[in-house]
Amino acid sequence: MCLQIGKLFSQPELVGVLSSDVVRGKENFRFSYDNEWLSSPYVQQIDPNLYLYPGEQYSTDTQKFSYLFRFLP
Repeated sequence: MCLQIGKLFSQPELVGVLSSDVVRGKENFRFSYDNEWLSSPYVQQIDPNLYLYPGEQYSTDTQKFSYLFRFLP
């Protein structure tokens, strides 16, 4: 994911990884910020429900990661 935050980056910047699995017929989502992003001087929370800490954050509700889902095809 490439996100413009506060300035124009000359190269795409990896912010994190969004993944999903289907378990018992229900899609489960998880997101983890990239560690380099978390230590970047430009670090910024990209969704009100995605807190700035390392490790996976989970949701079965697309509304939880609502801002992030706006960028998906």
